[in-house]
Amino acid sequence: MVGEPNERGSVSEKIVRSNSTVAVAMVLGSCTSLQIGAAFAMKLFPTMGAAGVTILRLFIATVTMGILVRPKVLAWTGLQWRMVTLFGAVLGGMNLVFYSAIARIDLGAAVTIQFLGPWSLPRCRPNVAGRKSGR
Repeated sequence: MVGEPNERGSVSEKIVRSNSTVAVAMVLGSCTSLQIGAAFAMKLFPTMGAAGVTILRLFIATVTMGILVRPKVLAWTGLQWRMVTLFGAVLGGMNLVFYSAIARIDLGAAVTIQFLGPWSLPRCRPNVAGRKSGR
């Protein structure tokens, strides 16, 4: 019967294992993309500056996602447009700050500082429901 466990594990265990593999692959792909993009961006700074490179990166990302995902933007509600616009502005600001940093300091140092934020957040939360705080 579908969904019944077998000698190799339950169906839900296989789904979790599959989803975990996809998640790890997506994180590694994101990290690789960030590094490659930053390395190319550094070569463009002398001619385009940090703001120009940010605009170019966002344009390329918009076109790529538009081709791959093909969202039905004509059917979006006003709230969806506001959220997408806000998300785009936040990504643009984040990229501008990051590219401004790597225009001034070493790429490795800038990437390390960028990863410290997400890495440190779970370690700073208070001990909730018996979980370890990471300290």
